[in-house]
Amino acid sequence: MTFTATPENYASLYGPLVYAFADTAGPRTLDIAVENASNGSTIAVKQLLDTSSGEIDIAPLIRNRVTVHPVTIAGFSPASLRIPWVRVKVEGAVDTKRFLPALRQPEGGVRLGSMPGDRIISRGECDELTLLSGVARAELSAQTAAGTVTRIVTNPIPAIPVLFRVDTMEWDESVSQAEVRMLNANGEELSVVRYCFVPRVAEGVRVAWFGRGGAIEHYTFPVRAEVGEQQSRRVLRMAAGDERTFGADFEERTVVVSAHEPQAVLRALAELGTAPFAWVVDSSGRYIPVTAEAGEPVLLRHGAPAALRFTLRPTQKNGSLWS
Repeated sequence: MTFTATPENYASLYGPLVYAFADTAGPRTLDIAVENASNGSTIAVKQLLDTSSGEIDIAPLIRNRVTVHPVTIAGFSPASLRIPWVRVKVEGAVDTKRFLPALRQPEGGVRLGSMPGDRIISRGECDELTLLSGVARAELSAQTAAGTVTRIVTNPIPAIPVLFRVDTMEWDESVSQAEVRMLNANGEELSVVRYCFVPRVAEGVRVAWFGRGGAIEHYTFPVRAEVGEQQSRRVLRMAAGDERTFGADFEERTVVVSAHEPQAVLRALAELGTAPFAWVVDSSGRYIPVTAEAGEPVLLRHGAPAALRFTLRPTQKNGSLWS
């Protein structure tokens, strides 16, 4: 058996991932096995009867298995749950590839995501970078009152895609700017992200979401425009005609507004409204799952700066009251 067509390595999970195969032998039963190449477990087996050729689109099988959780430990972590490594087997033919949970390929370098490489951050906040294979180490340089301080973090798993958590608490309080450079084994630069430190806004809301670029993005909304409570009451009409409340639910909703950002940042922020996973990051660094509703965000307004507005609501109700 021979594969006559396979998807590209790092192809998007949002498009078809078609494997076609054929040979000149007689018709028979063919078993197509789709496996997790990281641990050898079986994802699915499809059986074709009385044939010597066929094809299968594995994208729906793989999309449902992508798991996204923010990393909470500084430094490098494997990205295996987000960027699956898949093996497809048909008789003697075997093909193994990685696929991206992203709508588009990265534009050069190894870093996935939609946010630009120049970012604003505050003391106490964290960020997360998603990187393809080949990163040997990270070089963290910070501008402090005493000069530039550089620290090297070695990647123990350079052969696979990784996540890198940037924790500003690891830097001195006098840091004004920082740079995170990803290097390969030869010391060549693969990616760079620059951070400008700004004072923390007391009413700011730090939000994280899984964007269309295949990475968890972070942004602090400086304006908490409104906090409200969605309330519902469960009422039962009694035989005598009076109503009795037998339950009530309440859910807090927060409306946040971005700063007037460059268009590249606004386009990345707009993805929050369609993100399959989103979180509010509280003051202790805990990620609280939310859903963001945006309506129709304005990315460009002629003659005036644009800001984006979202309504954040928890994925679970805040509480229930029972009579």
